[in-house]
Amino acid sequence: MLIRKKRITPPNLTDAKLKQYIKDKMLFRKEQFVLEPTIDHPQGVLFGEVAEKWQLDYIYKPMDERRADGLPKYKLLYLQLIKKAGKTNLLAGEAVVQLLLTPFPTEENYIIAGDKDQAAYLLQKMKDFIARNENFVELFTVYKNEVIVESTGAMIKVLSSTAETKSGLSPDFVIADEFWVQKTRDLWDVMLWDDTYDQPLAIQRVINPDYIYREYFMQDYFNDTGVTTANWNTTTNQLEFDLGEIAQSLPIALNSETYSNATITLTGTNLTNLSLKLSSDGGVNFESVSNNTNHVFTNVSIAGIKFKIEATGGSAEIESIIITYGI
Repeated sequence: MLIRKKRITPPNLTDAKLKQYIKDKMLFRKEQFVLEPTIDHPQGVLFGEVAEKWQLDYIYKPMDERRADGLPKYKLLYLQLIKKAGKTNLLAGEAVVQLLLTPFPTEENYIIAGDKDQAAYLLQKMKDFIARNENFVELFTVYKNEVIVESTGAMIKVLSSTAETKSGLSPDFVIADEFWVQKTRDLWDVMLWDDTYDQPLAIQRVINPDYIYREYFMQDYFNDTGVTTANWNTTTNQLEFDLGEIAQSLPIALNSETYSNATITLTGTNLTNLSLKLSSDGGVNFESVSNNTNHVFTNVSIAGIKFKIEATGGSAEIESIIITYGI
């Protein structure tokens, strides 16, 4: 008789759930991490059902802690566990967290290890991690050496341990597995150390994947505080306006390219009270645009795209801003 295994079914990944997980990554791990089958759990089990307090407090919590300015508290996390304690599975899960739950997906995520075989093993663990959760299967596209979220362009790629070929990269997030086998510190210096930035490499600003900028007001990285008078509220996750108030961004697309067109799409309440403008020359010229309507710029330069929003008709609240743009 054939015994058909029952799959573990996490909660559906709705838009509301995804926004909740962006604010609470620990909840995402508990509800969406489907662990490998064991003797005690032959069908697998959700992480939240078996996680112990010390794991949450001493392994995962430091990954989520933020400084007062919203940036990650720790630039480097070192994990040392005994053999067969699930280190590689842990790292595979955090790669999934990075790809799905960053406020704006980063472009350059990498897996490095002592050799190609170990790095490929970690990527395989990530593929297995995705396959165990039906929510993940349609979100991720798995290739030989990388995993991509097609809807955002976020990716993570396996690299060999040869440092000489990595000097041109600008890593945002790096997983280093079995790093003790490295013979020199050359790869460490190339991938993980940069004295020119006073902020974690994990959130170094880069061009948005697939020319899409998403703002959910979890942080205020792109808020031009010298101009903005509206309340960029990272507690309620809204941009809140009273009559006459303005919100202006720093460049949200800046990559030595000129952008010819863009569409800004807002969600929220009383949006008709807002006047919308976009600039494709770094804020020298702002051009009036309409919500969810493509705009072709008259003035362009490599100084990047900014948005400017003014409450001209009364109060309003914005819950999200999505800007798609093209060359």
